[in-house]
Amino acid sequence: MINVKRKIFPNVVVIFITLLISVVFAFYLKEDVGGKYELATSLMDDESYENCIQAVDIFTEIGDYKDSLEYLNRAYAYIEDYEQKKSVYEEAVSQYELEEYLAALKIFLELKDFRDSNEQWLKSQYAYAKTLYDEGNYLEASKYFMELGDYNDSNAYVAKAMIKSMEEMKKVLYDEANDSYANMEYINALSDFEELGDYEDSLELAQKCENEIQKRKLANTLYAGIRYTTAVTKEGKVLSTNSIDSIRENIETWDEIVSISALGTIIIGLKQDGKVVTAGKYKDEELDVSEWENIIQVASGQQFVVGLKEDGTVIGAGHNGDGQLEFGDWKNIVTIAAGWRHTVGLDKDGNIHIVGYGAERQLKEIEKNNEDEEIRNDWTDIIAIAAGGGDGPDSGNGHTVGLRKDGRVVAVGDNKYGQCNVDDWEGIKAISAGDCHTVGLREDETVVAAGGSGESMPKDHKSACKVNGWKGIVSISAGTGYTIGLTSEGKVLAVGIDDENKRSGISLWNDDIMIYEEWNH
Repeated sequence: MINVKRKIFPNVVVIFITLLISVVFAFYLKEDVGGKYELATSLMDDESYENCIQAVDIFTEIGDYKDSLEYLNRAYAYIEDYEQKKSVYEEAVSQYELEEYLAALKIFLELKDFRDSNEQWLKSQYAYAKTLYDEGNYLEASKYFMELGDYNDSNAYVAKAMIKSMEEMKKVLYDEANDSYANMEYINALSDFEELGDYEDSLELAQKCENEIQKRKLANTLYAGIRYTTAVTKEGKVLSTNSIDSIRENIETWDEIVSISALGTIIIGLKQDGKVVTAGKYKDEELDVSEWENIIQVASGQQFVVGLKEDGTVIGAGHNGDGQLEFGDWKNIVTIAAGWRHTVGLDKDGNIHIVGYGAERQLKEIEKNNEDEEIRNDWTDIIAIAAGGGDGPDSGNGHTVGLRKDGRVVAVGDNKYGQCNVDDWEGIKAISAGDCHTVGLREDETVVAAGGSGESMPKDHKSACKVNGWKGIVSISAGTGYTIGLTSEGKVLAVGIDDENKRSGISLWNDDIMIYEEWNH
């Protein structure tokens, strides 16, 4: 009889053991996948290229376990990004080795914290800044060194580069100032030279600019005389109406003229180089002005001429019968004027100096004027002067006019024609004195005149004051019985008598007369 129980038991045992082994293997297999997952995710957390490579292998092995596929995609993305950055990084390194430092630093700056890109950026920027410095581009170099902060000796280079760049900028400004000076743009040149301070010869050149500016501020490019009118053209030549043939032939050879003055039979011209030329004779001889130099203003009286020098002294030549050239002790003079037989000077302190015919009387009148508290305007804060008078029986015996800083006007001397009745003038910026009338140019570029009254005055002389309708005027000149004005458009206006054709032809001078920018400063 077969024992069934004995046969069944071994089979059950085998099955049980097999199942047990399977369960245990599955348990250990499960535990191993979880461990690999944990290892792979920890590698991902470290975010390094090498770790991501290992993580990819593990995630690929464990397959679709939890979010392994998501991690796998992230790992691939990281690896791709890293390899792209690595390629860019290597390009930056190559640029650096080729000494293309600017290109290298830009790339390293974009890479930010990839590998040692930040250190490489500092290294590249330093090299580029140093190259700029060595090339003399100091201002640009200083910008890059400043961004580096205390990297290496960048701070020291910033200081050196700033000093060098200041010198570089001064050199550029100095060259620009010299160009302006060469082109006779003295206002611009002065501003630049003053900014440069004591750089090179800037102080000396600034003084020269000031002299040139003053020369043009004081200049007359359209001048009314006794027998003829003269003018300076834009090319520095001189025009004249009805002058003596010998005078006309003389002045036609003049050039580089800055300013003109004429009274009687003598014309004086101021040249660009500070020297002067004259035409006409005194006692059958030409005036000797060959040694005059550094002149910034000229004025002509009746048979005499006067020049103001850069150092504030005054020089003269010609007729001195009334002591009109006795100004040897004058100092610090800033502007001059010559009348028929007297000379006037204004010094930097605002004091009035007068020599010649009627000088003592006029000076006493000025002193009295200043002492009288009831007089509306006194001779203080004077900024410009004019002198008039004439040699005819109907002309004035000489008067002096002063322009105050506040735009008011004062006058002393002969007033039999009302030429000194200027007390109510306001807003005046320029003055001129004729033989028996006075003219003022207002800030609004209109003109006012005084004189032309009195029973003994010829009627045709009165027309010299008919200037009320003038507009847009930039320069005025009062002569013997007539007045001329120059508009901002270069048009020449004239009123008054035209004896001896002294006004003839001046309308043809339109657009040819020199107008200085300095007149508006």
